[in-house]
Amino acid sequence: MTKALYNVLVQGHKITSTPLAQQLFAAASKNDFSKTVKLLKQLKTKEDYKQTSEEFKNYRLNGGVRQTLVNGLLNIFSTDEQKQAIRFEFLRMGLQFDGDKWSLSGFDGVSIVTVEPATVWANSNEAIKVPARMVLGNEVSKRLDYTLFENNGKHFLVQTKSITQL
Repeated sequence: MTKALYNVLVQGHKITSTPLAQQLFAAASKNDFSKTVKLLKQLKTKEDYKQTSEEFKNYRLNGGVRQTLVNGLLNIFSTDEQKQAIRFEFLRMGLQFDGDKWSLSGFDGVSIVTVEPATVWANSNEAIKVPARMVLGNEVSKRLDYTLFENNGKHFLVQTKSITQL
């Protein structure tokens, strides 16, 4: 797994959204993927995202269309690798994805429980062993062989084969 896959813990602090929204728009308009991701890393919380996305909607991308930050960036950057990196940044800052749409407030998540002893990853350096029959939290999404779930506002990964839905 890549380090980006593990980097799902949300850290909070206040940002100024207007300059960041302008910078994100400029980077996206130039198709500058690396600068866009670097700027996204400055957004630490859902509130940071919300403020910046509101400003971002004042700009017109893709032939004059106003879009949220999520839609704008996922429409500009088209390769699977680029989209995945951008999605991970949105997940890291606390947005929820149900496989079809993004949400700030979350979804009525399905609780998951381990069916065997499992390893839960908090980040790229921290893994926690958990026993069978432990309720982990609410499922956010599945990708490849892993399930991303939320517990107390933080995101973790577990192998999908080790869990079931309640």
